[in-house]
Formats: sequence, C-alpha cells, structure tokens
Amino acid sequence: MSYFAYLPKIEYDNVGGLHQTTKTSINIIVRNLVKEKVKELGVVYDKHYVQDGERPDIISHLYYGTTELDWLIMVTNNIFDPYFVWPRSKTDFHSHILRKYRSINLARRLAYEYRQIITPADLKTSTEAETWVVDKETYDGLSEQNRQKISYYDYELTKNEQYREINIIKPIYATAIQKEVQNMGINAI
Repeated sequence: MSYFAYLPKIEYDNVGGLHQTTKTSINIIVRNLVKEKVKELGVVYDKHYVQDGERPDIISHLYYGTTELDWLIMVTNNIFDPYFVWPRSKTDFHSHILRKYRSINLARRLAYEYRQIITPADLKTSTEAETWVVDKETYDGLSEQNRQKISYYDYELTKNEQYREINIIKPIYATAIQKEVQNMGINAI
C-alpha cells in the first residue's frame, strides 16, 4: 500500500484512444487543493491519538461517518507511506525491531546517540534542563547524572509514539473540502 492508494481516483479521458476509453488514475491534485482550502478556511484541527489497530479508514469512519475520507487524514498529516509513518501496534513494533536489529536486547544495548544533560544552573538562561548530542568520548567523561544513552530501541519507540498524534480536520471543514473537490470535477470513485 502506498500514499497514492489513499488519494481519490478520477476517470481520465484517454484522449487519442481508439475507442474513447477512460482510465482510472490517482488524483494527485487533491493534495495541493486540500492545503489551499485549509489555509483559506482557517481550519481548526482536532487532535487524535492513534490506538493500536486503528487505520486511516477506521479513523475516517469515526470522525466523518465514512471510510472514503481516509485519504484526507493521510494528506492532512503529510503521510506518504503508512508502512513507515503510521504508528505500529505493539506486536508490529516488536516484529519491526526483530527484523531490523535481530533481537530486542541488541536494539536496547546498541547506542543510537549519546547525550549530555545540561541543567538549568549550567545554562543560567533557562528553567528547564536541555540535552545535547555528544560523541562517545565526551559521554564517557560525564557523570551519571549528566549523561543519557539513547538506544536504538528507545529511538524507534519514540519515533513510533510521535506518529500516534495526528491532526483531524473538523468534520464541517472536511465536508467543505470534499465539496470543493467535487465542484472541481475531481470526484472520488
């Protein structure tokens, strides 16, 4: 499944064809139309936290009462390929880690990056601690309370969790966008 699978389809008049045939094509224009319409309407989004097992079509049905607006959820969140940018379930996440790193323990042991924790007292300009990415040698020279190792497992988990929070165009605006698409003669099949 690719990003394009979520966009609506149009019947394209195959001009020059012998029998006045049409061909079903992906409507790639919709992406820009949605962005323009969102800006024009000053759309307000709802936030949605994707649960295990939720797919764009399920969320579309939950918010819009139809699965046919799953493409709108994908376009709104700049998701081009749900295999890599949609949150994985716990089971799929562990399978991904095993495929990529061969074992959960190895992924937890391997360092993705090393960080130095800078306290507010060190900064003298901020009230919150900051972390800076450092090399291994610098990391080794830091005290336990001033350093943090991020494993590949932690990195992958954080990235997967970030994908869970998505924007949902409010239903009233989704309807307006869908009507605009239809008015342009770009009807979804």
